[in-house]
Amino acid sequence: MTLEAFVARPLMALAAAFAPPSRAEWTQAMRQEFDALPGGQGAVGWAAGCVGAALGWRIRSEAPFALTLSATVVACWWVSAQIFFFLVDWLHPKGISWMPAFSITENLLRGGVCFGLAFVWPRRAVLTGLTLPMVWGFGALPVWLWLTAGDAIADPWASAGNHPAIPTILFPLMFLGQEIWASLLGAACGWGASRGWRRLRMRSVPA
Repeated sequence: MTLEAFVARPLMALAAAFAPPSRAEWTQAMRQEFDALPGGQGAVGWAAGCVGAALGWRIRSEAPFALTLSATVVACWWVSAQIFFFLVDWLHPKGISWMPAFSITENLLRGGVCFGLAFVWPRRAVLTGLTLPMVWGFGALPVWLWLTAGDAIADPWASAGNHPAIPTILFPLMFLGQEIWASLLGAACGWGASRGWRRLRMRSVPA
């Protein structure tokens, strides 16, 4: 195997990985053209061009999902902020803590959004369930994890003063689980509902 072919083959594999399923025939044609190159001459240039084409296809195919996810996150975060101010103004004067009600509302909102997104894009269910809580509130969760990482690493197994009394290093993981479980559950339910709906539609189509 020549050096050019050694470099080109991984590029062709990368192009195949980038290409969306709707471009399967084009991907196969590009692969056949690559295999037909005499002596592997020009293989790197051809493979690099295939990577660029496949990346463009992928960006165009993912644009509706990416734009919808971005717009949904911004809109729902605004709604979440309005709910926060409403609960504080309503419950605080009565001496009632607003935190439990807000936590329930946040989880219902995030879970519902992930359900809807996963129902429309079931192949992106896992990505939706993991991405939405990470970007919610302009990335507050990863920023918080980054800010607390130093203390957790400096004295990971200390538990004095912690409530609950668990090692300090487990607090970020506990908080992460509290923040993402509703999104993952909503995405899983949306994925399941989408599959069930598609099967129901297939059965209703006359043979």
